[in-house]
Amino acid sequence: MPAAIRGLTARWTLPKAPGSPADSLLSRVLVARGYHSTEAQETFLQSRFNDLPEPDTLPGCASAAARILKALREQTPITIYGDFDVDGITATAILWHTLRAITPDADIDWYIPHRLDEGYGLNAESLASLADAGRKLIITVDCGVTAVEEAQAAAELGLELIITDHHTLHPDDALPVATAIVHPALPNEPYSFPSLAGAGVAWKLALATARLHEGKARLGPVLKPVLMDALSLAAMGTIADVMPLTGENRSIVRVGLWHMAHSQNHGVQALLNVCVKYGEQVDAEAVGYRIGPRLNAAGRLGHAAEAVELLTTAKGDHATELAKSLTKQNEVRQTRVRELFEVADAAAHKAGMTSPDKRIIVLAGDDDRWHRGVLGIACSRLVEQYQRPVILLRREGDIIGGSCRSVPGLSMYEALQHCTELLTRWGGHHMAAGLSLEWGNLDSFVERITAWVNDRLSEGELLAEVTIDSTAIKGDLTMQSIESLDALRPMGRGNERPCVVVRNAVVRQPTLFGKAGDHLGMKLDTHDGLIDTVWWRGAEHLEHLAEGVRVDVVGNPVIDTWRKRRARLVINDVAVLSG
Repeated sequence: MPAAIRGLTARWTLPKAPGSPADSLLSRVLVARGYHSTEAQETFLQSRFNDLPEPDTLPGCASAAARILKALREQTPITIYGDFDVDGITATAILWHTLRAITPDADIDWYIPHRLDEGYGLNAESLASLADAGRKLIITVDCGVTAVEEAQAAAELGLELIITDHHTLHPDDALPVATAIVHPALPNEPYSFPSLAGAGVAWKLALATARLHEGKARLGPVLKPVLMDALSLAAMGTIADVMPLTGENRSIVRVGLWHMAHSQNHGVQALLNVCVKYGEQVDAEAVGYRIGPRLNAAGRLGHAAEAVELLTTAKGDHATELAKSLTKQNEVRQTRVRELFEVADAAAHKAGMTSPDKRIIVLAGDDDRWHRGVLGIACSRLVEQYQRPVILLRREGDIIGGSCRSVPGLSMYEALQHCTELLTRWGGHHMAAGLSLEWGNLDSFVERITAWVNDRLSEGELLAEVTIDSTAIKGDLTMQSIESLDALRPMGRGNERPCVVVRNAVVRQPTLFGKAGDHLGMKLDTHDGLIDTVWWRGAEHLEHLAEGVRVDVVGNPVIDTWRKRRARLVINDVAVLSG
């Protein structure tokens, strides 16, 4: 089979290092992902928590911890200034709980900007209000590293600033004035794992502060459970921010998920009660698709205060009420996303932005359907649909602002940097970012960023890519072999579900199912006998997959527990073989 092949819906890429057929499926998957030796595989699979880098090695962490502890002892009024997404919400809660545990009577509060009224990050007017309220030390979480002007305003207001963040920096970017900047990827300050989430950075700082307070590495009975509960929050933030689940993140998420069911945080337990069935394992998918969207919903449609309250002060029945309220808000959010997707999809077609010669979608609107809180999610849906970067913007007077999402291999951060003189504000990561600009600059912006993307994204790349870990051989699709893949958990970005290609199979019993008849089920006649498969939302491909057709199939081997346990292949794509 060639190194790359095209199926009905995607480009397939086989691994450069396919592993030995004599090895287990698990071992071959690990080899394909770069873990070639037995030692490297064991290190990845075990991800020992005790092997995490010391927090003092994180740039700025030691000095920030010392200053925070001094402020606690001196009863300095402290405000934790967070972000309105899950990463920012959990990071806020991590520091709030830890500092409260160190000094229960400390003067500590939190501040989250309003997504629609204030926008992301430090805000000069908000800082002025905090100064007027007598706050003295501001600790940012998941924001602040690019807020040069705002940091200067804070200094002029007499506010001291500690910045903790993880957003992308260019080597030439100026750093804001602050007592300390805690960041895993500061230019010229190397750290062993630069891909921490904002919540991961906050947890490292919390641990460093707790250790400094107790004067030892092993925490006592008061702070240890607080830091363990905080680790579950860090896992939630890491998953929801779609950070790579490798290296340090893998250890944080692995242990944090395990501890979640034992967490003493009333808000976490309330979320589990409304999101997770009794006896169900709390995994990365449960956090990413059920818990995370609920926490995000408040900040997307209004203010994130409810979500922060849930994870900080809420207890008992009040925590339950807040979790249910967030669930209802998330349902409204889902409706708004569907409405915006339909409008943006039609507008993209009308503007010719789904054609091969325009390889980025940039759209702006000004009616209620273009809600700022759901632009990013609608972007992601359009990226999935058209396999190209997407920017969706809402107009408010002479200013338009919104969100961007990209595709692997194309940096949205670099794309916006190319257009910086046309923007009033921007920042983010390579895969996701935010921006604002004047309405009069929109046409120039669309022209410039489209040309930039067209130069870097070929027409052939406007197709989903499926990265295959291994060719399935006899014994790979058995219950025992598939169950062994659970050792890879937690799975997510950077450590996706294993993907295999089944060669030269024969289609048996193709059928449609589901309320709308939009799912495709069939059996594959293979070297392991008949294999059950499902292609979610694959009904449109039934015409190519008649009884007896020979195919190569790419999919994820899973254990299906609906009604009975059985091996199943969840199909990603199919290539119909000739002859």
